[in-house]
Amino acid sequence: MASSPDLPPTHGLKRVKKSRSQRHAANQWLSHYRLPLALAGCLVGGCLFLLNPWDTFIPFNERANSTWVNLETWLAYAGGSQLIGGLLLLASFLLGIFWLRRTMLYNDRFWRRSGCPKCGGDELRRTQRQWRDKLLNQMGLPVRRYICANCHWIGGRIDEGHL
Repeated sequence: MASSPDLPPTHGLKRVKKSRSQRHAANQWLSHYRLPLALAGCLVGGCLFLLNPWDTFIPFNERANSTWVNLETWLAYAGGSQLIGGLLLLASFLLGIFWLRRTMLYNDRFWRRSGCPKCGGDELRRTQRQWRDKLLNQMGLPVRRYICANCHWIGGRIDEGHL
């Protein structure tokens, strides 16, 4: 197979390597959404195990001697699936709390130093907290309730002094 003088010689298909910025963008996306993806996986897995679809696929065998058959029977018929599903839902609840805390701590809109969200004023005064603020405080977010002196907006803000 002779190549024509007008075309450059080809040596087969070349693999096009991704640039460093393309690889960095893919890794950055995965690292940014790692926690919500784990949360969604635990939630879906927990619901799947709570529904217990294994009894339709695994036949019941009373006289099973194998360890794997006993494990399959425990999973399908003895409540093992519900136990695993409950643990996965508990893990998704804890991951959800951690994700909420992380999201709120890294968002500047929730901090006291950002001022009033309604008028943009900096004159915020403390007022009495509500049960929601106390619940967020138990989750590790030092939320305090403030009232704006200019527009009388009332809302919660993260207080830097209590971190």
